[in-house]
Amino acid sequence: MDAPLIRYVKTEDGVSIAYWKLGRGPYQVHMPALPHSHIAMEWEWPEMRRGWELIASSVTVVRYDGRGTGLSERDVDDFSMEALLADLDAVMGELGEEPVSLVGIHNTVPVAITYAVRHPERISHLLLWTPLIDGTANKANPRLESARRIVETDWETFSETVAHGLMGWDEPEAARKYARLIRAGINQETLLPMVLQLHEFDVWDLLPQIACPTLLMYRPDSRMLPEGMAERAAALIPDARLSLLEGSASSPTVGDWRAVFRRGQAFLGIEPDPAQSRPKGRALRLLNMKTDALTAREREVVALVARGLTNREIAAELVLAEKTVENHVGRILVKLDLRSRTQIAAYAVEHGLAGRSAS
Repeated sequence: MDAPLIRYVKTEDGVSIAYWKLGRGPYQVHMPALPHSHIAMEWEWPEMRRGWELIASSVTVVRYDGRGTGLSERDVDDFSMEALLADLDAVMGELGEEPVSLVGIHNTVPVAITYAVRHPERISHLLLWTPLIDGTANKANPRLESARRIVETDWETFSETVAHGLMGWDEPEAARKYARLIRAGINQETLLPMVLQLHEFDVWDLLPQIACPTLLMYRPDSRMLPEGMAERAAALIPDARLSLLEGSASSPTVGDWRAVFRRGQAFLGIEPDPAQSRPKGRALRLLNMKTDALTAREREVVALVARGLTNREIAAELVLAEKTVENHVGRILVKLDLRSRTQIAAYAVEHGLAGRSAS
């Protein structure tokens, strides 16, 4: 395919946003993976271009650079939730009135969720890749903190380090390309203020309000999410689906990118192939909806939930942090395909787990 035409639209606060459209059929809007975005360079990268071309074979792909990045207006300093919603809203305003599927990527997942809750009539499906529901969790991430410290002193080393972390250390050529994209897509002066604002987003309270079908996808081995975050989020979103994939790259275009594509297509009802999209290996073990999918600790938690204990009481009983218990409960709900603590208790009785000792 020829490179798509770059278009521009103004946000309500006057910022110029660059975007392109490709394909035919219903619209699918892909949000930027902030703070790294450059829609022209992505097209020049064969691995990324093949992905866009595949997706565009069944939908009209819309991809845009967020403010401060890529071909969009760079001289900005507001990266708040409302500002990023304005970017998305401006692009959506160019697409007519029909509902679209919306793809959020890591840091922009909270923006996608907020938009879907505020404008349920505009979003038909949500696809959330490596869903960082609570950016504040990254404030204490030692790996990210170490990277942030070298942003101002060694820009090239910073970009190379981040690129290897995102692409996976076993993908050196992809990492080198992505490092160049990082340096072209954002400058040193903009990156840190943007990241600090992104890491203030927290949309846990909005999850039960999502009204459209939602698919969450990530690779557990990428270690880009706090443990249990995606599972807990899937448990809170009505009728959500969780898909775990093999590999360590946090980018969907690296590694088994075909699996990512197949699962997204199947979720949208576009020629789904259940045999191909069935998870394997570790993903299959984690998603198995049988009692033997539970760890020993999760069985203990199930037993205590069946006794009517709260998360705080379970934490005291097992000498764990209350947040850890909350994560365990979230994973149990997903693994057993249940929606509430009451259902966990009923499941425990039915499967002989209610009388288990927590000692």
